[in-house]
Amino acid sequence: AFCLAENVNALSYARAKHRVEEYKKHLESAKSGEQGDFRELQRQHKASAEHTNKLKRKRADLEEYTTHMGPSIEISEQRWKKVCSDIMTSASNKFNEHLARVEMQGHLECNPVERKLHIHVKKGVRTQGGEASGAKGEGGYQDLGMLSGGERSFTTVSFITAINTALQLPFRSMDEPDVYMDNDRRKKMLEVLRTMFTATDSQTIILTPLYDLVKVMSEKHPNGLKVNYLEPPRRFGF
Repeated sequence: AFCLAENVNALSYARAKHRVEEYKKHLESAKSGEQGDFRELQRQHKASAEHTNKLKRKRADLEEYTTHMGPSIEISEQRWKKVCSDIMTSASNKFNEHLARVEMQGHLECNPVERKLHIHVKKGVRTQGGEASGAKGEGGYQDLGMLSGGERSFTTVSFITAINTALQLPFRSMDEPDVYMDNDRRKKMLEVLRTMFTATDSQTIILTPLYDLVKVMSEKHPNGLKVNYLEPPRRFGF
């Protein structure tokens, strides 16, 4: 915004200065009797000169303002990058913690300059004390498209809950988060959701056709869970 304002003022100043030079030429021509009215040209020249000086003062004020604001903006950008880095580190650690429940490992990598988020996952990783072993630099990460349906669903739930917990969002909604999961992964997913419920004071809406899932969640959170059952769909003409 500062650069844009400075460019606009510089352009206006250049145009005004060009008009002053033109009026000077007209004044010289009027003095020699070649063209125009001398007094009218003199008035226009004076008005244009005053406008040019006004633009020069505005430009000087803007340059002084941007000079003083520069260090503050740089400090604010550094602080914002630090906040983003801390949030992403927290989300990545929580993401890896969730994946460790099904012997998987992963981390999140964010590039704020390119505005890109990379999700890295590997499976078949043994856990040590509930956490996936091995460092993220060891390699072996694979394309998410190569994961099974249940693995992708669990990875998605782990990612969403990790991001929501790190950002402390007040509201979240999930539509059949356990799709394609087997019973073992579904139980692990419930542990992930329970961790999210206890870690944040926020509202979560989950849509699922599985009565067992609703039953387990009701038992785990009897006071904080409200269940609404939808009527079966009515089909006409079949």
